[in-house]
Amino acid sequence: MRSRLTIADRLLTAVPLVSIYLWLSIVYCIEAWKRTTPWLFTDELEMTQISRAIASTGHAARRGEPYKFRSLYTYMIAPLWWIDDVAKAFSAVKYVDVLVMTSVIFPTYFLARPLSPARLGSLRGRGSSGVSPSLAYSSWIVEETLALPVCGALLLPDREGVRREEPRWGRRRGRCNRSSLPSCAVS
Repeated sequence: MRSRLTIADRLLTAVPLVSIYLWLSIVYCIEAWKRTTPWLFTDELEMTQISRAIASTGHAARRGEPYKFRSLYTYMIAPLWWIDDVAKAFSAVKYVDVLVMTSVIFPTYFLARPLSPARLGSLRGRGSSGVSPSLAYSSWIVEETLALPVCGALLLPDREGVRREEPRWGRRRGRCNRSSLPSCAVS
C-alpha cells in the first residue's frame, strides 16, 4: 500500500521544479533585457501589428486591413500593448514571452517522469527542456513562444501510451497523436 502524501509533502516535492523554472526565467529575462529592438524583423513586426490592432479594436488587422485568425499568441500579447509607452510595452511582451515559453518545463517534466528511472527522469524532465536551443528565442515576438508549451501540454494525455509502447499511442478517445502533431501547435 502506498503512503499518502500530505499537501506539504507535495509542495515540497515541487520546489526543485519551480526553482529550475525561476532560475531559467531569470537567465532568459536577462537575455531579453539585453535585446532592445526586434531582431527577426518581419515576423515580429507582423505579430506586433496584429496584436496591437486586437488591443485597440478587438479585431485582428494588418495595416488596417482585416486579418484572418492565425494564432492565439496575438490575443495573448494584445493586452500588453495597452501600456502607453511603446518601449515599456515591448519589454513587457518580451518578459511575458520568456515566462510562457520557459513554462514548457512543466509538461516536459511530466512527460519524462514515466519514461526514465526516478532520479534520472526527474533531472532530464526538469532541465532538458529549459536549456534547449529553442528557448534562446523566447523573447522574440513569434508564435512559437506559446506553441511550444501548449504542444507539450497536449501530449500529456498520451504519456501512458508512450510508456507502454502501444502501437497506436494517442489514437484512442480523440487525443493528440503523431499524425496530428503539426496541428497541435497554436500557430
